[in-house]
Amino acid sequence: MDKSKVAAAFNRWMDEYMNDPDAFEDITATVLRHQKEKEDGSEPTYGDDCAALLEHYMSD
Repeated sequence: MDKSKVAAAFNRWMDEYMNDPDAFEDITATVLRHQKEKEDGSEPTYGDDCAALLEHYMSD
């Protein structure tokens, strides 16, 4: 893994969040969805969602 590429992707993620926070899911909704998925016995989707977004940022 290229640490500088990962760091750049996280920086891009934060820049996009700062520029348009409404485009991102509210943290309370994220936590509640994660908790509900766990309570239902499902694998939470949070990790997959974040991994896909990070992969997108790293592909540029």
